[in-house]
Amino acid sequence: MVYMKNILKLLLLFILLTLIGCGDSDQEESSLQTSTLSTQEMLDNGDYNGVINSTENSAYSNEDYLNLATAYLGLSGLTIKNIIREIYLLDNDNENSFIELTSAITQSTKSCKTPLENFDKSTQYYMKIMGDRCSQYATYRLTDSEKEICLSQGLSQIMQSVTAINYLTGDIANLLKENSKDSKLIASSCAMQYAFNGVSECPKPIKKEPLFFIETEKIYDRIVVYAEKEEFQFLLADSPFVNNVKEVIMTNGYCTLDDFSTRIYDKSSPKYNSSTYYPCPVNLTVDDILVDSFNAGVGAVIVGANTDTELIESVSKFKDEILNDTHSRDSDVKIENIVNYLYKYAN
Repeated sequence: MVYMKNILKLLLLFILLTLIGCGDSDQEESSLQTSTLSTQEMLDNGDYNGVINSTENSAYSNEDYLNLATAYLGLSGLTIKNIIREIYLLDNDNENSFIELTSAITQSTKSCKTPLENFDKSTQYYMKIMGDRCSQYATYRLTDSEKEICLSQGLSQIMQSVTAINYLTGDIANLLKENSKDSKLIASSCAMQYAFNGVSECPKPIKKEPLFFIETEKIYDRIVVYAEKEEFQFLLADSPFVNNVKEVIMTNGYCTLDDFSTRIYDKSSPKYNSSTYYPCPVNLTVDDILVDSFNAGVGAVIVGANTDTELIESVSKFKDEILNDTHSRDSDVKIENIVNYLYKYAN
């Protein structure tokens, strides 16, 4: 079958992980048994932490970087094979295909507490191998194996964007229901709009005191946004590129200012105290993940997919949906496009 041939071709030079699921991100040390296994065996057994613990501090070769990229991807609950399968299952005639992918991926990563951080790590290791060559494919002559790495890098970057949307949403299932509102996404869209140009469709956000997190050594502006009578908190930072423009910081759960290890994921936790716990920064901005990673990811997949026109068309359509026919397919997605796209689903 053509479908299976395409899958096998895409995965030929990659490690096929047989066990899928979120690894234990709290595990600090591999067992004695793990230490006697090869990296390949650990990957086959789904011992992603074992690969990371035994390789990360001494990694120096492209093989090491590829193993770490694969391990962090597996730690999120996914493999390249899973991601491609989910994309192929989408109906390209559906104008909501990107949100449908977001919903499907969220189901696969829901047992993981830090999927966005894992995808970011995976992307960083792929880029240690390829640098910026996946985006400048017209300039470089890439080997088939290098194109395969570009494919994986691009898919990992798109997964970052997908996961970011999940972080910004209360219940991803609401986005595909008619006449259903997602108050958290409404607030997130308003916070992004406010950060970008000082305007908000919601009641104007309330500025709170600046917060200094010791682990990031950065100061963030905390704002409170009310949507559908619910309160949501966001962290803003100055844009490094544009004066007088803020960026929304991705957050995951709640933590104290002095230690991210205090992080909890639900306000119902007995540890939560509104006086000492705040939205916990991931140290990635919405612009980084929903704009830069998305644009680079689509470009890298187009490079890496090579002659797989079905996969190329599917990821290109994601960009079409966000741009909403207002720009050509060659245009990059910008933060205002993301704001408008998400606000459509928020309401």
